[in-house]
Amino acid sequence: MSRKQRLDTALLSRLRSNMRLKIVMLLTLPVPVTAGYLAVERAVVLPNGRVPLTWFDRVIPFQPHWVWVYLSLYLLNPIGPLFARSREDLLRYARGILFFFVCGFVCFVAFPVPGPRPPAADAFWLYQRLILIDRPYNSFPSLHAACAVYAVLFAAYASSDTSRPNLRRSLLSLAWLWVGLILYSTIATRQHFAIDLPAGMFLGWLAQWLFVSRNSRTSNMPAFVSGEAA
Repeated sequence: MSRKQRLDTALLSRLRSNMRLKIVMLLTLPVPVTAGYLAVERAVVLPNGRVPLTWFDRVIPFQPHWVWVYLSLYLLNPIGPLFARSREDLLRYARGILFFFVCGFVCFVAFPVPGPRPPAADAFWLYQRLILIDRPYNSFPSLHAACAVYAVLFAAYASSDTSRPNLRRSLLSLAWLWVGLILYSTIATRQHFAIDLPAGMFLGWLAQWLFVSRNSRTSNMPAFVSGEAA
């Protein structure tokens, strides 16, 4: 990317590269992971019990309106792959997604613990719609946390060749703040226990390292705190 190139031109150029593959991925990749997710939670017959609540679970009150932030994950997810340049990076991204979803499904089958969801007869309408579709058994690890962390790590990796490092750093900081709000929302909406989040975050990081960073000769393992990827 030339330093003299306008930002909108540079972003449009990124967006257009491998556009056909990006469209195919956006249309097809959610199908197997969503189908698997819904199938696994509906296959639960005898949950294994409940996880004890931590201080974190108790200090954050039930706030069903945070479902807006919870669902905003689906806006965050496609940002990284949409602005990736190469076909190889897009395929790495897809492999990482499939990896941590399969890991999550195995855990859900082996340890089907229901989440801490309370009775919601008078809850916010959008929250009611969510719980009609999403049963409470896919709790540990949090795939919401895995997706959010993986999305920003991949966006950091995909933008590592930018000629505007300060802008990139600012946008990644905002993205990590967005991730933090999404993680908070998983507890505020009682979709997850606090213990579910570190496991999910680790899965997102592991997928990035195994399928993206480690397989790229021009990158190093992305830093978790700064958001600086190779």
